Amino acid sequence: MAKVVWETESFLVHWQDNRSVKDWNEFLVKMAGKAPAGVICDDAYLGRKIRITARHLLKAGYLAPAHPPIPSRAKKDLADIAGFVGLSKIENK
Repeated sequence: MAKVVWETESFLVHWQDNRSVKDWNEFLVKMAGKAPAGVICDDAYLGRKIRITARHLLKAGYLAPAHPPIPSRAKKDLADIAGFVGLSKIENK
């Protein structure tokens, strides 16, 4: 089965249509609603697609449409994960 992708032209049209949205979650919902069936449009996918498309537009001499700030996907450190899963912290550490 072929992988379903969001063609650049369609993606850019919908991005341009939603360029005035200021909230990332609202932007994500609107963009995800326009994604082709089979494309999982989540934070990671949309952020990556925006960054890649913006970089290619810049190389071609164009400014990318506006978008809300893309949320950071900072990796959790081991202490964050240990706390999340409920491990006990050693006193005096």
